[in-house]
Amino acid sequence: MRFVEAYGLWFARRWAEWFALLSGSVYLPVELYELVKGVTWIKIVFILVNFTVVLYMAVMLKRNGKRHADNKTAIGANGADRHAGS
Repeated sequence: MRFVEAYGLWFARRWAEWFALLSGSVYLPVELYELVKGVTWIKIVFILVNFTVVLYMAVMLKRNGKRHADNKTAIGANGADRHAGS
C-alpha cells in the first residue's frame, strides 16, 4: 500500500494525494480508541500530529482542487474564444 502511495506521489498523480489522505486518516479511529483506553502524553502527541497532517492534506487538496478547476475553466474559455474567432 505504501509503495503505491509513494509511486503516485513521486510522479505527482492527483489520485495519490487522495490515497495519502485516506491512508493517513485510517489510523485516527485506532488512535482515538487507544487514547480512550488510557491517556498518556505520547498518545496525545501521536493523535495531534496525525490529525494535523490529515487536516493539512485535506486543506491542500481542497485548495489545489479549486486551482485545478479554475485552470480547466480558463483553458476551456480560451479554447472557446479561439474557435469562436475562426
